[in-house]
Amino acid sequence: MGAIRYTVQRRKAKVAAPCLSCTGMGKRPCQCCKGKLVLDYQPFESPQTKRWCVCPACSAKGLQKCLNCLGSGRVVPA
Repeated sequence: MGAIRYTVQRRKAKVAAPCLSCTGMGKRPCQCCKGKLVLDYQPFESPQTKRWCVCPACSAKGLQKCLNCLGSGRVVPA
């Protein structure tokens, strides 16, 4: 079973094109925090109080896996 999977992956790699969404890197900047790693919010009406929290979407890494190529950086044309 492993040999078949390897052969299929090799054939896909030959015909796959670089992903245009992530420019072939497999990762994109986080959509939630825009790569800043944290979110700022004001829990109260007072503008003096500003709190920071870790971005829940990327876990403070600033990057997310590209959903177009699923992190591989290459896309097989349809």
